[in-house]
Amino acid sequence: MVANAYATIVCDNHAQWPTLQAEHGLAIWLEAGAKHIMFDTGQGISLLNNANILGIPLDKLDAIVLSHGHYDHSGGLALLMERCPHARIFMHPSALAERYSIREHGETRSIGMPNEVKNRLLENRERMVWVTEPLEIFPDIWATGPIPRVFPEEGNESRFYLDESGQIPDRIEDDQALFIRSSAGISVILGCTHSGVANTLLFIGKLAGEGKKRLIIGGFHLSAASTEGIQRAIAAIDKFGAVKIFPCHCSGEAFVNAVSGLSAESIRGGAGMCLKM
Repeated sequence: MVANAYATIVCDNHAQWPTLQAEHGLAIWLEAGAKHIMFDTGQGISLLNNANILGIPLDKLDAIVLSHGHYDHSGGLALLMERCPHARIFMHPSALAERYSIREHGETRSIGMPNEVKNRLLENRERMVWVTEPLEIFPDIWATGPIPRVFPEEGNESRFYLDESGQIPDRIEDDQALFIRSSAGISVILGCTHSGVANTLLFIGKLAGEGKKRLIIGGFHLSAASTEGIQRAIAAIDKFGAVKIFPCHCSGEAFVNAVSGLSAESIRGGAGMCLKM
């Protein structure tokens, strides 16, 4: 069990200090005992600036965990690899796939991992650790690997494809979360929760077993969810039993407002926020 654990949001759509940059992306710095982890890396726009302002000791970085391969979570990876040459990278092989978002009106965008990041990874294969099943990356610090889809996802996943013509739907099978078992309880760190909130929390509950649920922080991917989808996500969170919820990035205003009713301590996350886990 990790004695003390802390999470600091480095990159997010919102910034809590005027000197910090906001961007559409997510990166969370984790200090768990003697281990230092960066969970996702944002687009690469604000990562180094914000880390410097926040006093993040990047030279101590032990591991980088990618929740999935979208550009807004993997874009800063090349920068971080250069600054932290000894950190290992934990990710699913599918994170390297070509990916596209196709809107209803036909707009097509490439949203996969940037080519310069892929190239840097392929040049440093010895640093990569493929996560294809639950993996304890350090004692009591787990990457879930792919999450079984027992329930329908609460968010809108219909616009994602593996090809520009929109013929091959992208299930984003590389989507994973991370959880830490500390002396205060079990804390969950989410990237975009493309696997669905209920599915993710159910799987983590089975992996983590009994114990107090401390908090959940990260992106819930509910910005385009229906009211019914948000209600199902809230029910899953309530059943999981976490004391505090800190939605970030892609969670959506409706969900942020709804989750604030679960606890007075459940508030929107933003770059600069530091939490004890």
